[in-house]
Amino acid sequence: MQPYINLAKYFFLMLAFQLFLSHIAIGQISHFNDALTATLSTNNHNDSSATFATSNKYANRSNQIHLLLSLPLVNQFCIQPQNIATINNIGILGASIGVEYYYKNNKSLIVKFIGVTDSKGVEEFPLEDSLTITKEYIYNVGASVTDNFKINRFSFGYGLNLSYNIWRTAVENPYSTSNITLSSTSKKHFTTGFHLDGYYHLAKSFTAGIMYRPSFFIISPKSAIKYEHAISLDIKWNIVLKK
Repeated sequence: MQPYINLAKYFFLMLAFQLFLSHIAIGQISHFNDALTATLSTNNHNDSSATFATSNKYANRSNQIHLLLSLPLVNQFCIQPQNIATINNIGILGASIGVEYYYKNNKSLIVKFIGVTDSKGVEEFPLEDSLTITKEYIYNVGASVTDNFKINRFSFGYGLNLSYNIWRTAVENPYSTSNITLSSTSKKHFTTGFHLDGYYHLAKSFTAGIMYRPSFFIISPKSAIKYEHAISLDIKWNIVLKK
């Protein structure tokens, strides 16, 4: 139980630190956005009008709440299980759900839960009259808290990520009718790091973008400093719960 208590303490301390940084950074971002808008308006009034119309179409007001559903279509993993060489793999399975709250116009906080996975055959060899397949499975389940801002059709987010990584190999007999898994080995660990993403509005309610979730510190079962990441090409659907 103690590792989970330490895990919760560490995560909330990191969250408080990130929110403190967000408070400082948001003023700089706002200043940059205002300066950029003013420059565009001065240089080209017609372009500014078109940009303003586009901005209004994709803008969000304060106090809006959105439900976020997304499909990470392509995922690239880099994980380092204990006593195992670094593993790099690509998968195509995943899902994500989250809630977005706009605390200012075009500025929001997002809490989301993400799960991505992949499996691949490693080797085959004869076993009597059939074949066995050694398969490698990678699971990444995580939670992220991000601060986000929008510029016209683009949105960007940065924050903290907590992930639970599972690496598993299994010797399977796909032709067996009784026991398809003959033996298996697995490694599991919690890791923490950052979450960075960028999206582009394909339509009012649909965006496409990239999520990058690097981690640098393994919390349990044994503390260690190791780099891991999950990179996802993501399609996201924004459902307005409160206008």
